[in-house]
Amino acid sequence: MTNERNNLVEALRSVELIEGLNPTIYVRDDGDIVLSAEEFDGAANEYDYSIHPNIEAVMSKFGYVFGWETSGSLIAYKI
Repeated sequence: MTNERNNLVEALRSVELIEGLNPTIYVRDDGDIVLSAEEFDGAANEYDYSIHPNIEAVMSKFGYVFGWETSGSLIAYKI
């Protein structure tokens, strides 16, 4: 994984959704960066397909967006 992607993952994991709660971010063996929408932490809402604005701000800063892979997971894409 490139330094930029490592920095993105670190930045995403440091986003505070509510006090003391951070999003669940996984990096798959193939390098995909995945945001879990199954933790009920407010990171993403599978019912209205919304993403927490602080997460979207970090993604935008790095030039990425999240796309829904399933109702429970989102994949990061470079724009």
